[in-house]
Amino acid sequence: MGKDWVVWLGCISLFGAGAIWGAVPIGTEFFTVENIHDLAEIVGALATAIAVCLAAAGINAWRIQTVATSDHELARRAAVILERYKFSLYRGWEYADYLVFNMEHELGKGGITQKALEEAKDRLNELEMTKSQTHSVALECRAIWGEDVWELFERAFWLDDKCRYCIGLYLRWVQVDDLERNRRSYASVASQIFREVKLAAGKDTDSVNAYIDRSISHLSIAVRNKFLR
Repeated sequence: MGKDWVVWLGCISLFGAGAIWGAVPIGTEFFTVENIHDLAEIVGALATAIAVCLAAAGINAWRIQTVATSDHELARRAAVILERYKFSLYRGWEYADYLVFNMEHELGKGGITQKALEEAKDRLNELEMTKSQTHSVALECRAIWGEDVWELFERAFWLDDKCRYCIGLYLRWVQVDDLERNRRSYASVASQIFREVKLAAGKDTDSVNAYIDRSISHLSIAVRNKFLR
């Protein structure tokens, strides 16, 4: 639509310039070339004007190609990180669901093994690292492509944020030296968060995986539209 507007504006401008030029009286001697030196100057001036126009067109084409190449590179990186992030969301939800279930049924309330504790910490660190990498690319996309793509990223971040928060609550809940009322509060908050997750994403693995696929697929389509064709 924008290109059509520019074309119509150019046509109208050319028509107006022609009308003005046609109204200017020009004597027949205007087109008379007195000597070969004048002819050379005219040809040189025309050649310079043509060269300037060609250079301007070349610069414009170079700018368009540079922007397209930059968009393609950013889109490629975003597409790769999104595939990794989707897998991270699957694992994150599954693990958070397992830990919230333990809190609700007080499994591990008396403490857990050091190995299980380290596993929970490692899982949380992995999720946070993947989220950090994805968020960094998302900020680049927002700066280059605007708020629409950022909103799609935020939708994908919602489930991840909820799961990571629940894992963090579990790590506090399993600390046997914590006050009992604090432990009850951690379990209550985690249960409330996962009720929200189940309402939005589903209660079983298939439903949640489908929700994650939908969230990432909308974003992937927006990213792949930036690829060079």
